[in-house]
Amino acid sequence: MAFSFMHCGLATASDAEPSAIDNTMTCFREQGLQFSDLTRRQNNPAYRTVQTTQGTEKISVTDGVRFFWSAAGQQIRIKLHLEQSANGQIASDADIIAREYQKFGATPETMTRNITPAITELGLRNPVLGKGLVGVHSLISAKRQQILTMYINWLPAQDATQDNEAVYSAAMSELLTKTKACL
Repeated sequence: MAFSFMHCGLATASDAEPSAIDNTMTCFREQGLQFSDLTRRQNNPAYRTVQTTQGTEKISVTDGVRFFWSAAGQQIRIKLHLEQSANGQIASDADIIAREYQKFGATPETMTRNITPAITELGLRNPVLGKGLVGVHSLISAKRQQILTMYINWLPAQDATQDNEAVYSAAMSELLTKTKACL
């Protein structure tokens, strides 16, 4: 599927106006975030399946993009999925995502959950998913009806003198601050 970059954001060749996803991506860029390997999600089916503590469940997705962000000069590379939830489904989608985190191996010690009227934030360090993956983080925006999921990968250290926890914390702080401003 072809899409073009416009001054206002991403838009598919057939779209007359930018979508809500396009507007959020434009805001991310305006916050100074640089992304690579951006692809738009195919619209069918209008959901994605996830494994939760209650089995296979469906999260509504009507539009979305996938892309990567790397902290400048750091050994962290983050794969991000920005998805538009179906109208009226964000609360149930947030509950499903919380159950998905529990399936990843979340415990009260490894999972964070912060809820404000605007954003539900879920974070998990050291999930039981795969080699190199050191964290998963989701921001769920009630206002925009969007879900931003981040899969944090640790790249081989190029500088053994770096404090890994400090690098992780600095990169996540930058990314979370800038993305929350747009959600």
